[in-house]
Amino acid sequence: MSPLGIVPTGGGRYERQSEVPDGNAGVRISMLRLAALIREGAGSSLIRGYAATMASPEINLGAVERLTTWVRGRMVYAPDPPEVDRIMAPEAVLEEITRTGRAVGDCAAYVSLLGGLLTALGMPVEVVLISKDADQVYRHVALAAYDGDGRRVPVDVSGEYAVGWEEPNWTAKEVIPI
Repeated sequence: MSPLGIVPTGGGRYERQSEVPDGNAGVRISMLRLAALIREGAGSSLIRGYAATMASPEINLGAVERLTTWVRGRMVYAPDPPEVDRIMAPEAVLEEITRTGRAVGDCAAYVSLLGGLLTALGMPVEVVLISKDADQVYRHVALAAYDGDGRRVPVDVSGEYAVGWEEPNWTAKEVIPI
């Protein structure tokens, strides 16, 4: 079992989740919680307000690119401590940015914020779990959005890849719709 630790959920709220199973079963539990936080966060006035000011109401590739660039420019990547998987709500990430100018987090924090912003615009989003290792344990999370024409737009938001790029060399992959 691995501890999840303290989970900032936005609005100054914190949630403690004790332990999850090791391996993909635990990752899946954490990412289902992330998906729920993205859904909930997309309805917050803070997330909706930022999304509306940064992207036109059109659900298109341009909106995904603008928001991805904005998120990447305001976040600093830092892995979680060993044996802890911190899951941050989109509002918690955005509150840190508004308070300090930057947010620090792992790939799940990037996905949380971008997923919340895109969902607030009405864009369907998926959390994508990825493994590139022989053991097939998920160690990375990315995102995919669907534009107004239903085209899937992959985004590895914590990487420096172009919007539309998707990891081609995965050994295991799972998609969780938001």
